[in-house]
Amino acid sequence: MSFDATGSSDPDGETLTFAWDLDGDGAFDDATGAQPSWTYTQGGTHVASVEVSDPQGATDTASVTITVNNTGPTASIDSPSAGFTWAVGDAIDFSGSATDTEDGTLPASALDWSLILHHCDTPTSCHEHPIQEFEGTAGSSVLAPDHDYPSYLELRLTATDSGGLSDTASLELQPPDGRPVVRHPTRRPRRGAQR
Repeated sequence: MSFDATGSSDPDGETLTFAWDLDGDGAFDDATGAQPSWTYTQGGTHVASVEVSDPQGATDTASVTITVNNTGPTASIDSPSAGFTWAVGDAIDFSGSATDTEDGTLPASALDWSLILHHCDTPTSCHEHPIQEFEGTAGSSVLAPDHDYPSYLELRLTATDSGGLSDTASLELQPPDGRPVVRHPTRRPRRGAQR
C-alpha cells in the first residue's frame, strides 16, 4: 500500500522530514520520506501515522485508518440437508453458520434468512413469492405453505461480516415427486351429514 504526505507544508517554507508508524506500535520507525510503501500481511483495520518535522524540531502528526484485505464470509446451511422433502403444513427446521477470514465464526446476529416459494407456470418460467424472513438468528422453524402446483421452496441464508461484505447460501426444498402433498387433511362432513 502506498502513502502520500507531500501535501504537508511548513509556514516558514523550510524542508520537512517524515517518519512513519505503519505497523501501529506507536513508534515512528517504519519508513521515512513523503511517499513510503508498506505491505500489510494481516487483514482488518490498521492505523497508519506520519510525523512531520522541520529543522527547528517542531513536529506535527496525522493518522489515517484503513481496512486491509477484507475478504467476504462464507455462509453454510447446515440443515435441512440436500434432498430434504416437505409436505404442506410440515415444520421445516433450519440452521446455518458462517465463517470469515478476519472475523472468525460470525455471530447469529450476522445471519439473515429468507424462505421463498417459486411458482412455475412452465418448467422454464418461474416467479417468486416471499414467504417469511428471519433476521439475526442461526436457525428457526417455519411451516411449509400451500400453493398451486408446480412449485418449490428455496431457503436462503445471507451472512454479513463486520466490514459489510456478504455471502448467500441457497437450498432448494422440493416436495415429494415434485408435487405438494398434504399430510394432515382435515375431515369435512358431507352436506346433510350429522356430526
